[in-house]
Amino acid sequence: AQIKKIESKEDPLPSDYKQLTPMIAKISTVTNSEEILPDDKIPTLESLVSTNLLKSSLYHMKKMTPKDANSVVQMWVYALRVIDFVKPIDDYIRANPEVLVYLIEGFNRDQMALMYGQILRQAVKHEAVLFLILNSSLIWRFFPFILEKTSYQIVQDVFGTFKIIMTRQVKDHKKVVATFLARNFRKFFSNFNQLLKCKQYHIKRQSLKLLSEILQERCNFKVMLKYIGEPDNLQIIIDNMSKSEGRSNKGIRFESFHGPENQIVHFCNVFNSNIQFSLAAQCSNFM
Repeated sequence: AQIKKIESKEDPLPSDYKQLTPMIAKISTVTNSEEILPDDKIPTLESLVSTNLLKSSLYHMKKMTPKDANSVVQMWVYALRVIDFVKPIDDYIRANPEVLVYLIEGFNRDQMALMYGQILRQAVKHEAVLFLILNSSLIWRFFPFILEKTSYQIVQDVFGTFKIIMTRQVKDHKKVVATFLARNFRKFFSNFNQLLKCKQYHIKRQSLKLLSEILQERCNFKVMLKYIGEPDNLQIIIDNMSKSEGRSNKGIRFESFHGPENQIVHFCNVFNSNIQFSLAAQCSNFM
């Protein structure tokens, strides 16, 4: 039901955003690093959920002054980080998944894109949010944002959020991602390979590193075998290493061989091992 609600892009019926200011101001004074819920904050947080003001604040954020919008960011980040508020905020987002649409579409609002991104990066650390994004069309919006946005800062922000979604080192998070990759292997890597073919150095470089991290994750072992079993994928990796198009590609080649991750060396070793395994299996059929 939540997924269908996301796809329908249902809009809320928010109250006047000026009504939000007093309540937002109370929570925005709390630092993001605070994880213990103060007793005097509980009624405010609960009222934000019960009155639907959390969703309304996002809906109206595009109309707010930078100061008021920043208060909304602090409020949301605080609500997402407070340990005692994990279940209420997860239940709220499940019941109102369109807030994720507002956050992701916020990348189209150049002046406030980084504010929306700050909330979204905190939100995707919640398993409920991760599940909703990976099981709807929202995950596929990251690719055009990365490839088409002209602002370096926004692209870095989008990519940073995308990386958290795909590689956060939490057991339950990794399992959800592994299931998603197994079910959407063809579509995901078809889109991801476009990042590896991008002419923008910073996108290509970060994508190569991210691919290495995804495939080396133990939960993704079967996905890795499937990916390296396709010669076209190897060709893309080799192209990144061999084609000279200025200093940027030389930098990619140097980091691939000499950087701390040694991405190309890792890929080549894995591809080579897979080829040897396949040949051995074929030979055994004739024995």
